[in-house]
Amino acid sequence: MESNPTHQYHQSKDATNVVRTHLKRKDACYFLSCSANTLDKYCIAYNIYPTKIGGVNYYAASDLNKLFHMN
Repeated sequence: MESNPTHQYHQSKDATNVVRTHLKRKDACYFLSCSANTLDKYCIAYNIYPTKIGGVNYYAASDLNKLFHMN
C-alpha cells in the first residue's frame, strides 16, 4: 500500500474487508445518510473538525462513528 495521506486504509487479513479511516465530505454524508448542510450542523454541534489535505477536507471515520453512539 502507498503511504499517501489522502488514501489511508486499514486492511484486515481478508483482502475484501478494507476500511477507510478518513472520508471525503460526500462519503461522510453517505456514511451518515445526511445532506452536506446536516453534516455541517453535526460538526458544529459535536466539535468534529475535518483535516484539510491538499485543499480537500477529510473527516475521521472514528469521529463520525461517535455520532451513532451519542445519547
